[in-house]
Amino acid sequence: GIGATAGVTVNLNLTGAQNTGGAGSDTLVSIENLTGTNFTDTLIGDDADNLLSGQGGDDILNGDEGNDRLHGEAGDDRLYGEIGDDFLNGGDGNDHLHGGHGNDTLDGGGGNDYLEGREGNDTLNGGTGDDMLLGYDGDDALNGGAGNDTLEGGTGKDILVGGGGLLAFDRFDFNRPEGRLGLNRDVITDFEGRGPLAGDQIDLSSIDANYSVEGNQTFIFLGNAPVDLEFTGVGQLRFNIVTKILAGNVKGDAFPEIEIQVIGAPELVVSGFPALQGITDVLL
Repeated sequence: GIGATAGVTVNLNLTGAQNTGGAGSDTLVSIENLTGTNFTDTLIGDDADNLLSGQGGDDILNGDEGNDRLHGEAGDDRLYGEIGDDFLNGGDGNDHLHGGHGNDTLDGGGGNDYLEGREGNDTLNGGTGDDMLLGYDGDDALNGGAGNDTLEGGTGKDILVGGGGLLAFDRFDFNRPEGRLGLNRDVITDFEGRGPLAGDQIDLSSIDANYSVEGNQTFIFLGNAPVDLEFTGVGQLRFNIVTKILAGNVKGDAFPEIEIQVIGAPELVVSGFPALQGITDVLL
């Protein structure tokens, strides 16, 4: 990529001649690592453990198979780990990182980034900026870093860390109640509720609070208490201020179907009204 006057498209799966940015075309044999240009490049790996570096420009990097390392560097890049245990680093810019199959590590770097772990037990670090982190399948660890971030663990037992700073607040989205009990519950490790001021928020609005009624029903909050308040009907939430567990019921029995441990929250304030989102902890 050094000295190139335009972006390049290189696919290590191809055996024919390719435009690699010099004068004419080249045939690549036994190549595992690719470095792009300061323009817009497309770099695609193969079944080996590839190192792909985009450098400048808005690049597309695809690791294909193998345990790959993808570095977007400068620009608004799109990185795809695909199959294998991959490491993706967006670098500067507003990047999109997709882990794919395997236990991947995604680091957004600078900018407002979008990170998807997908299949496997993934580690997602937003870095600086206002980032969106989606774990999807597996037992994932999500850390928003600095900025106002949104974290959604997906299925599995996930660890959610908002990060942030004095003027930053994060949103933790949940959309699947099943399997979130006991040792499988999700854990928010640094929840910062600020009473009447804007702080971190838990969003449960995508979860249907009553499976027996058509449509997406809203939860009813029973309150904060040092013991587990008894469920008296379907679609109820309670928060135990000792165990720090927010529990919800969607089937109308005496037991919860969803549990979220919210470390750092003395109490929770609840609202289902968008106009009050800035001063509430839990959105219904």
